[in-house]
Amino acid sequence: MKNSHSWKAILFILGFIVGLGSTVEAVGVRLQILITTGGSAEVNGFNEADPQTSGLGLSLLLPATESLRIVAGYNYFAATVEETQDNATLSRKNDGAFYAHILEAGVEYTGIQLFTDYQLLLGLTARIPMSVDGSVKTTDKTNSTVDSTKLKSTEAVGGGALANIGVSRGRWDVGIYYQGTSLEYEIEVPQLSGETEKANVMLTEYGLSVGYRF
Repeated sequence: MKNSHSWKAILFILGFIVGLGSTVEAVGVRLQILITTGGSAEVNGFNEADPQTSGLGLSLLLPATESLRIVAGYNYFAATVEETQDNATLSRKNDGAFYAHILEAGVEYTGIQLFTDYQLLLGLTARIPMSVDGSVKTTDKTNSTVDSTKLKSTEAVGGGALANIGVSRGRWDVGIYYQGTSLEYEIEVPQLSGETEKANVMLTEYGLSVGYRF
């Protein structure tokens, strides 16, 4: 998919979510923040790297029944990675930045009453990348006069899933989540052996999920 077409699709989805949520009384829009407390992140092609990840989501909630919601939405994913090895004999160093605009589709169940005004929330959501942007900068550590090379890609394959459990009260949805994501970018990362390997971002994490419906 061309990048310009992807942005048009993303803007259309966001406009549809906000517009429909504001015009149809039964439909809700939720802003969701994921606060990571643990897990693991890895980017194939990078040696001794510690990726830093973040994400933010906006969802449209469509009531299928009194206790079942259909979830359709958008999530922004970002990962930055820097090789951390300090071995002076290594001839090169890779730094990378990977981003993705992700379409979400899933279901949530809120049919179990826990306490007064509190309902149990169970959810499962699939994630499909709509538009991606990735880059890798390779620096020659043996020759400071040589400019760094930078590779870019706007194509990737893969996806992910997110499961969450928590409570719903009023306009707030709060709980814990677990998600797994794998995105392989069309970037060949130079290796110490002289070969190359595609950059594959693999994320497994869990933490707190905080959502507000409006």
